[in-house]
Amino acid sequence: MTRTLKTTGTTLVALLLSLNLFAERRVPPSPEEMHEKKWEYISATAQLTEAEQLAVKPIFLQHEQSMWELHKKYHPRRPKGETPDYEELNERYINREMEQANLLLSYHEALKKVLTPERLYKYYKAERSHKRHLIYEMQQMHPRRPEPDDTPRPPHEGRP
Repeated sequence: MTRTLKTTGTTLVALLLSLNLFAERRVPPSPEEMHEKKWEYISATAQLTEAEQLAVKPIFLQHEQSMWELHKKYHPRRPKGETPDYEELNERYINREMEQANLLLSYHEALKKVLTPERLYKYYKAERSHKRHLIYEMQQMHPRRPEPDDTPRPPHEGRP
């Protein structure tokens, strides 16, 4: 009986540890979850009224979906070890930038119809703030490795 309790106890401890390890693994959020978190941040930071939120959210979600589709179109997975075609990559980069600019212009025109210039300015400011916030979070999750003392560092302005 004591042996059974020890075995059961050991099994329970092992199970709890494995559940804890499983729970610590981060599952990346879906694009929809990311868009929703971004919307919540922007609408709160820009202090949109309920009426503004109702008018802007469909425009926001359409733009985010379009940007996600653009990302998927221009960032296909390439097998590791495959030599990239740099000419093609350069063309894809420029084409993506042009399409992204067109999407931004359409987004801007749609937002101008439902927000005042002042509110639109605050909205754009909230978008930029969200981007900085994401970069900060990623830096906290993946801190840079310190450079060894003997590694030459690149020169910077104002530094000898």
